[in-house]
Amino acid sequence: MKIYSLTVLLLSIIILNSNSQDLGRSKLQNEIYGGYGFGSAQEISSVYSDVITPIITIGTLYTETMSPVGPVSLGYRRSFSKNFTLAIAGNYVAFNKQFKKSSDNSVVGTVKNTFYSFIARGDYYYVTGEYFQMYSGVGVGFTYAHDNYLDSSNASGQGKMYSAFQVNAVGIRVGKNFGVFAELGYGFEGIINAGISLKF
Repeated sequence: MKIYSLTVLLLSIIILNSNSQDLGRSKLQNEIYGGYGFGSAQEISSVYSDVITPIITIGTLYTETMSPVGPVSLGYRRSFSKNFTLAIAGNYVAFNKQFKKSSDNSVVGTVKNTFYSFIARGDYYYVTGEYFQMYSGVGVGFTYAHDNYLDSSNASGQGKMYSAFQVNAVGIRVGKNFGVFAELGYGFEGIINAGISLKF
C-alpha cells in the first residue's frame, strides 16, 4: 500500500505542476519516450529459479526460461528544474517457462508469464548540455503479473499485483528535440534500456 501511495503522490506532483514555468535547463519541458530493455528483474528471477528447481525436485525436474520479450516501455517525462525531472511509464514483459523431466527431457508443462508494470520515477541530471545529458534515477510502482498454463487440458490462468521498481545508475541522452537514450540499472525496465525520445 505504501508503494501505491507513493506512486499516486508522484503522479499528483506531475499533474499539479504541469503548467509550472521553466527553471533553467531548456524550454522543452515535456518529453515522450519509448524504449526496449534487456535483463528485467522478472526474467532474472525466472532464470534463478531455473537453477534451483533441480535442487528442490532432487533432480527429477528442471525448467527453462524461453522466448523473452521486453521490457517494452512507453513514458512521459516532465522537467521541474535544471536538474530534476519526474516521469511516468508503463512497460510490458513476457516469457515462457517450460518444466521438463530430467530422465528423458520430455515437457511436463509450459507457463506463459506476462507482466504489465506502471512506474513513477525521478531523475537527477548532473550533465545538462543542450545536446547531451547524463542522469541517474529511481522509480517505484506496481505490476500486474499473469500466468497462463498453456499445456493443461483445461488451461487456466491466474493473476496478482505486487510492487515494481527501477534503479538507474547512469543514463545518457543525445539530441535536442529528437534524441536517443541509453540507461544502465536494475529493475522492471531492465539492466540495459535504450530507445528514442521527443522533447516539446
